Amino acid sequence: MSMRGYIDVLLRHRWIVAACFLAALATAVGASLWMPPVYQASTTVTADKVPPVVLLDRPGEFSIFADQAAAQAPNVSTLAELIRSDAVRAGASAMLATTVGADAEHVLDSGMDVRPIRNTDLVRISVEHTNPRLAAAAADALANSLIDLNLKSRRQRATETRQFIEGQLAQADQELRAGEDALVRFKDQFGNISLTEDTSITVQKLAALEAQQVDLQLQKRELEERIAWARAHGAGHARITPT
Repeated sequence: MSMRGYIDVLLRHRWIVAACFLAALATAVGASLWMPPVYQASTTVTADKVPPVVLLDRPGEFSIFADQAAAQAPNVSTLAELIRSDAVRAGASAMLATTVGADAEHVLDSGMDVRPIRNTDLVRISVEHTNPRLAAAAADALANSLIDLNLKSRRQRATETRQFIEGQLAQADQELRAGEDALVRFKDQFGNISLTEDTSITVQKLAALEAQQVDLQLQKRELEERIAWARAHGAGHARITPT
């Protein structure tokens, strides 16, 4: 059949063709009106590069902790995978369960999206849902779950550092006491003498450890305040945009 033949067929059945087109258009419009709008809530997070404990700057003593903490800070891709992990999702589900109940898992499974922002150290967490408040709550729950996980990890590292310093402090104190006892016995036998170089070093080491212990306690308090600030300012700040 030639092109003219096709045109003649369309002209003869133009009303049927028009009716089919209008029916398809009406179906599409009706479906779009019937389906509820979908909203997207998003928030951004970044890896904290600051170590949980910054000890006093004394070359050769305990700097390994700060170095390890910096090395353990996740990069952007690792941070994104951490947000997708079961641990973070489980924490977010537990937070959402208080408001949406058993639907928390479904909200995260169906509408969650985690993407690194190109050329930055940021990761965007997005959640889509027909309820804008629920979408925002889910995005915030994921961010807060990540903060909680990070807090537990940093507390563990801080505790390990504190235990190490306390062990060193106890050892130095024992060495100092032994040195003092030996000094007293020597003084009783030979009279007054000046402190030996080794004893002076031990005294200095003890003072340094005590100062670092105080510094550790202050910085643990600072860490808790920073995490509390992050949680307080992160909750309820997910941006909602219709898709």
